[in-house]
Amino acid sequence: MLKSCEVHPTTSSEAYPFPDIRKTSNFVFWNRTRLYIMVLTLACLTFIQMNTLTFNFTVICMEDIVEDHHRLTNYTDTHWFERNTEKSLLFSGAAIGGLIGLIPSVPLISSLGLRNVQTISGLISAAGAILFPLAVSIGFSASLICRILQGVGSAIMFTTVGVVPGVWAPSREANTFMAILSCALQLSNIICMPVSGLLCESVLGWRSIYYLFGALTLVVYGVFWFTYTDDPKLHRNVSQKELGKISTGKIEKIKESVPYLAVCTDPTVIITWVSCFGGNMGFFVLSLYGPTYLREILKFDVRETGFLSALPFILSAIINRLVAQIAFNFAIVSSGLNIMGVIKCIQLRCLQHVHFAIAVISFTAYVVQFLAPIIVSIICPDNTPEQWTILFLFITGIIIVCNAGFPFITKSEAADYTKPRNVKVENAL
Repeated sequence: MLKSCEVHPTTSSEAYPFPDIRKTSNFVFWNRTRLYIMVLTLACLTFIQMNTLTFNFTVICMEDIVEDHHRLTNYTDTHWFERNTEKSLLFSGAAIGGLIGLIPSVPLISSLGLRNVQTISGLISAAGAILFPLAVSIGFSASLICRILQGVGSAIMFTTVGVVPGVWAPSREANTFMAILSCALQLSNIICMPVSGLLCESVLGWRSIYYLFGALTLVVYGVFWFTYTDDPKLHRNVSQKELGKISTGKIEKIKESVPYLAVCTDPTVIITWVSCFGGNMGFFVLSLYGPTYLREILKFDVRETGFLSALPFILSAIINRLVAQIAFNFAIVSSGLNIMGVIKCIQLRCLQHVHFAIAVISFTAYVVQFLAPIIVSIICPDNTPEQWTILFLFITGIIIVCNAGFPFITKSEAADYTKPRNVKVENAL
């Protein structure tokens, strides 16, 4: 026998019909536990992203492994770190891991819950960071495995950005939650680059960066494991008042398959995916190779490179040494704003199906991260200013082509496939 049930918004009185059954702590974060969850999730996403970024910087200060190898071999052998092919593969390693981790992440969240999957991802990311210095001393293959682990750990990032606001944010705050969690991409650069620059030139050396970030990742995810729940109703620090605010006006959750064909043929979604591809191409080329460009082409020292790599992400430009530096800042800032803007657009368009749309954006982002080192190695084999000029012109062309149709094709209103409708569910007799 089939019964139809209609999707409808809940009210605060319906959010939890037996409020007295819930056991809550005396400390309820002033009825703002959801803000604690938001900050904690932001910290988690920031650290797993930082673990993938660290190599992008330390690549300019790892000369000691080459020098040690030459001394041991009496300059008769070339170290793998001196070869561009191996370096490019290490840059792409995180993207390979991201693609591997992205495929099972959504079904795993459905079966195990975000708390478990996010924690496992954090442990994998921390392991990839902490073991990387040892892996470098072992050889290229071990180093590549660690880079892949770092990527696997970060694969859940975009999915988490889409899931947590839907669970923990009141309807009126969901957009703010998503915007803040999306800042993990920028925040990771703000922290990673200056700290890496300081530690690289200190007596602690580049290895200490991986140990520090990896250890902090373990700490943050330990806190996440013990204090995050997949449902606000299960959190002891969520008061009944806050639970009502979180639940009011939300759509009652009913098992509903994603209308894949409708989403994939929606012109707004398609142009958003294309725009994200172009924006990510600019963002990740500059993010991955920004430190190399500043160090090898603009001739900044290691410490300056660390701070100047972070400079665009904190939207300030206090140094005007070179026009190139100003352009570098502007390019990264614009790319970052582009990515956040299109994610906001697709959220408004797809609503409850946004997790699928964001999963596709995540996939394209990892494809771009994989392709970027290949493109750079082809266009800039000798790291000359002329070659980098050609690269920047090429990337600029891709961005313009991919974003040209965005203002004319996109629609901000929710698509028809997101509208409430009768859902047929099977009732076993």
